[in-house]
Amino acid sequence: MDQKFPVWARKLTAVLLLILVMTGAGHWLRQSGFPGSLLSGLRPDLSVSHETTIDTALLSARIKDLNELATISQSYREVVDHQVEGLFGKRFILVYDGIIKAGIDMDQVKIISGTVNTSGSPELTISVPQAKILSHEDFESETIYEAGMNAKDLGNIRNEAIKETKQAKEAQFIEEGILIKARDRAEEVLRDTVSAVCGTDVSVKFEHRYN
Repeated sequence: MDQKFPVWARKLTAVLLLILVMTGAGHWLRQSGFPGSLLSGLRPDLSVSHETTIDTALLSARIKDLNELATISQSYREVVDHQVEGLFGKRFILVYDGIIKAGIDMDQVKIISGTVNTSGSPELTISVPQAKILSHEDFESETIYEAGMNAKDLGNIRNEAIKETKQAKEAQFIEEGILIKARDRAEEVLRDTVSAVCGTDVSVKFEHRYN
């Protein structure tokens, strides 16, 4: 037996040579642009893909049920003092309560696309129509004064006077911003619905239609 090179020394030398060969080969592969390292298959892939699924069919169905939730309601009391034109002395005063509802027609809301924004998060684009007055009701009218009018004339003229007053009230509320509030309310409800259906990591961008 050769005492100068014991068995353990020869084994150690072989292991060191193998390490040097593998290290040099890996370096050569990287420098030469070889697609992937021979050793890459030995390493587990620790990357995890988290994908958000946007169920547009379910989301569209939920949106169509939001009409009453996505409205702004405003009530008021109005005094109508009406002098019948051309009829001297014929006048009436009445009080009525009204309620205006403004919002967007959820049946006209359209899901445009789902993309990934610059920060890598899922983003949904929703097209919404212009907010409008959805309804305007009047009730509990009370005539507190009338002079020189029979019941039939009073009923006809009173209804016309209330109609004109309601139109003026709508213009007043629009000028005071009821449609802007209705749009903001609708967008808030839509965002909450997207979060409930698709997840809180989905951001929402709105496109406004004005026709």
